[in-house]
Amino acid sequence: MKAAYFNSNRIKNYYQVFHLLDKSEKIILELRGEVERLTSVIESAGRARLPSTDSLSTDHLNATLQALRQHNKSLEEQVEELQAQLLTRGVEEGRELVTAVSGNSLAAEFHAMTQEE
Repeated sequence: MKAAYFNSNRIKNYYQVFHLLDKSEKIILELRGEVERLTSVIESAGRARLPSTDSLSTDHLNATLQALRQHNKSLEEQVEELQAQLLTRGVEEGRELVTAVSGNSLAAEFHAMTQEE
C-alpha cells in the first residue's frame, strides 16, 4: 500500500512540474511575440523621421522592450531550472526504485499496483 501511495504522490509531483513548465513555456512564447512586435514598431519608427514628441514614445517603447527581454530571460532561466529539478528528481527516484530494499523497489511497486494503475 505504501508503494501505491509513493507512486501516486510521485505522479502528482510530476504533473505539477510539467504544468509549471508548460505554463512557463506559454508565457515565454507570448513574451517573444510581444518583443518581436515592439521591435518591429521601434524599427519602423526609427526609419521614419520622428518629431520630438515621438522620441518620448520611442524611449518608452525601448524601455518596455528592455523590460520584456529581461523578463523573458528570467522565465527561460526558470524553465531551465525546473527542467533540471525534474531530471534530478527522476534520477533520484530511479535510484531509489532500483536500490530499495525496504519494499519500495520497482518490483514491489508493480506488485502493489492495481490493474487500472
